[in-house]
Amino acid sequence: MSQKKVIELSKLLCSSDKKKVKKGLKQLSTFKTEELASLFEGSGLLSQYFVIDASGKLYRGTGAYAERYEIKLNERFSKTAHGQAVTMHWLALNGQLKAIKHLKLQVKDASLLPWIELSKLEGLEGLSFEGELPSYSYLQPIKPLKHLSLVNAYCESSLTDLPQQLESLILADLELEDLTDLSHLSELKSLKLWGMGLDSLNGLAQLQNLVELELDAEDLSDISELAQAKSLKSLQLSVGCMEDPENISPVLEVLSKLTQLEQLILEDLSGDLTCTSQILLCLSQHTQLHHLSIPLDRTPDNLSGLSALPQLTHLALHYELCQQVDIRFDSSALTSLVNLESLSLGSNLADEDLQNLNQLPALKSLTLKQTSGVTQLGTLNLEKLETLSLTWWPETYQISEQEWSRLVDLKNFKLEGYLPDPIVFKQLKGLEKLDLIDVELTSLNSLLELQSLKHLKLVSCPVLSDISALNDFPLEQLVILNCPKLKGLKAKDISTSSTIQYLH
Repeated sequence: MSQKKVIELSKLLCSSDKKKVKKGLKQLSTFKTEELASLFEGSGLLSQYFVIDASGKLYRGTGAYAERYEIKLNERFSKTAHGQAVTMHWLALNGQLKAIKHLKLQVKDASLLPWIELSKLEGLEGLSFEGELPSYSYLQPIKPLKHLSLVNAYCESSLTDLPQQLESLILADLELEDLTDLSHLSELKSLKLWGMGLDSLNGLAQLQNLVELELDAEDLSDISELAQAKSLKSLQLSVGCMEDPENISPVLEVLSKLTQLEQLILEDLSGDLTCTSQILLCLSQHTQLHHLSIPLDRTPDNLSGLSALPQLTHLALHYELCQQVDIRFDSSALTSLVNLESLSLGSNLADEDLQNLNQLPALKSLTLKQTSGVTQLGTLNLEKLETLSLTWWPETYQISEQEWSRLVDLKNFKLEGYLPDPIVFKQLKGLEKLDLIDVELTSLNSLLELQSLKHLKLVSCPVLSDISALNDFPLEQLVILNCPKLKGLKAKDISTSSTIQYLH
């Protein structure tokens, strides 16, 4: 196709005149697949998230990610603000919208929304919307919609206009006094509320099918109504940094009534408190509880209540103090957790603590954060571990090659703020997944020994500039985020058989 023809057609499709757009769309239907692919690649009408296969169908990614589409409507996408809206319109005319099950839609100009025929999204189950929305009723034509995320979304209408059939809902940074506007969502099973500025939890009791709740309750003066959500199985609660120990009482009273909980995550419950032992005592009758994440306080016997929870399979102990201090705990209390499969410790450990972890027969995943008291990782029996995460490991401590040799069966490895000597990667013959976060490395050559590697994640690596080593990896998934020296890199620039899921 000549460049002149591409330019002429691009002008038609990007025109503000709907008659010209219709003319351009009609011309598209006459093109061969290779012409169509060339047009969209050259004109910028189709975003980098899409590819066109040999049959002319459009997909985002390949394999398991083929059903996920991501469409952005903004003025920077093409020469006019109509570029991607026209792409959506073209997809509708060619019947491609029926195949979309999950869609991320970013709209900076609400006037573009009429171009998107949501009624054609016959298979859409999940929608993540960012931007300006004239009314929540605009979403009602999407009959199969069950999962909705409204983050950085702006709308002046009432939440009572949300589709009634929703099963999960994420709301962030909206002004909402209480939950009465959500009471019509009788099918709602999962609700996540972040930065909502709630004054009360009125209306929560009407959500009788709710089993999962994430709640930022820092502005709430009363959380007692939370106790009415007796069907909850998963609760993530943030109530702010408290200095007054008496503030823990309302939280404990609520937790004592939520006896069906299987997962509990408590955040920002710290300060000058002795809350850990009180929380564990409160949970002693929660026989269904399997996942627990709580803060550590400064009392020596803070974990004595763990003996009442032998059914735990996942445990995270952290400290998020208003004024951080060194915290130690009696690690021998962990030895009663014979079913524990995953453990995350955000406290200062010593070598003798690692020896106690050896008595956890089911442990498969271990996360160690800021453990400045450890000098001999070798005291930990790592042979049974499948997943290990080292976060902000002491810079002065380098794990010996002998210690790394114990990791021959490790499948998943995460390093954050810490990078070991490159020679140790030779020991990780069975490693399948590696996350490197905030580490100082310029190239990936040290990873060449990881011939079993299938999943690689690179996040906030400020000096990483050479990823040519990826040419030798048959990766199934590659994630690159916030690596400034790789800015401008595109999936086609990486000579590898990897499935590129995200590339930022």
